Amino acid sequence: MNDPQKAPRVRITQDPNAEPVRVVVEDKDRNSPSVGCLAVVIFFSSLLGTLIGLGADIGDFIGSIGQIQEIINPPPTLCVAGSDTMLGSLSIGPKWEAKFEELHRVDVQINATGSTAGVRLATQGGCVDILAMSEPMTNPQYQAIQDANIEVQCAAEVGFDVVAFVTNINNPMVSDVRNPNNPNDTRPPIRPILFNEISGILRGTIRDWSQLSNWSGIKNTTNNPIIIWARPGSGTTEFVLNNIARFTITPETQFPPNALYLACESNEACLSKTLETQGSLYWVSIAWMKTQPPNYLRAVSILEGDVRPVNPLSETINLQEYPKTLIRPIYLYALKKAQTTPETLSIAETFMSFARGVDGQLLLEEVGFYTHFARPVEVAVPFPETYFQIREGQPRQICKTN
Repeated sequence: MNDPQKAPRVRITQDPNAEPVRVVVEDKDRNSPSVGCLAVVIFFSSLLGTLIGLGADIGDFIGSIGQIQEIINPPPTLCVAGSDTMLGSLSIGPKWEAKFEELHRVDVQINATGSTAGVRLATQGGCVDILAMSEPMTNPQYQAIQDANIEVQCAAEVGFDVVAFVTNINNPMVSDVRNPNNPNDTRPPIRPILFNEISGILRGTIRDWSQLSNWSGIKNTTNNPIIIWARPGSGTTEFVLNNIARFTITPETQFPPNALYLACESNEACLSKTLETQGSLYWVSIAWMKTQPPNYLRAVSILEGDVRPVNPLSETINLQEYPKTLIRPIYLYALKKAQTTPETLSIAETFMSFARGVDGQLLLEEVGFYTHFARPVEVAVPFPETYFQIREGQPRQICKTN
């Protein structure tokens, strides 16, 4: 039996079910081997293990603190909505988003809904701090924004885009022009469409491919109808119809009534429809077109005046040689609503400067647009307010002073 007069010996051991050390009292004989030294070794070994584990998890720990801070004090939100040409998943929008969030503590939310749809979203109270448009804002659109008590705080062209027309692979107008197995084959099409002919196609005065002067098939037949795919609510659609077809879209009439137009939802869907439908025609931003497989693309060259036809699929296009009616400025507008906070407005103005600065313009070129630094002077750059107009030889007014 144990001697009740003896004080129990204490040994420190590691309990595997506890962290880091649990003290267990045991009644052991004083003549046991040197358990005191063993206890010290175990204690410091356990402490060292704990410290090593803590070091391994320190990155996760710091990350967790950051997440908690983001929840408690989230970054301000900047809503950028509008042109699918500009904001689509393969275009400039996501690149601007990533770079701007890297430079500033802000949550940029991209909504590639289309230029016209972006205006409508803003006037209906949607989250639109920055409106992206791939064509100039029209007077009715500007009036709708004013009627919704929205002020255009900043406005500027951030670059230039080139519009091209594509058709199905087997169309005789473009067949055998490029080698489909060689994406580097950039020979210009040998059968360009005259500008007045493409205008006639869009208006409906030319309804069959055989009516074109460079048609290589049987002339004056009605076996090659022209089917035009178009995206309602698209800024590119509005630009093409306004500038080439000389047609104004109304709520009642989206397309010229004499031509065969079919609606499609997105650039991807429209291109697929064009490829699978014989005799199709579709217009698209060259910046977007260059993100697609070259073997699936058959671009139509437009001949205007004495300007030589240019292959839109070539890597670089001299804007001085391309038809001016197919070059368009792309815009950003910072909108000020009644509920817009001073912080959001300041961030929006900063975003405008970023997009027009070197960082934003380098990203713009990466996806196939042309920078505003090399503005073609022959291309008009209209604005809804005279305040934002370009004044040659004077500092540019991008945002209104508060």
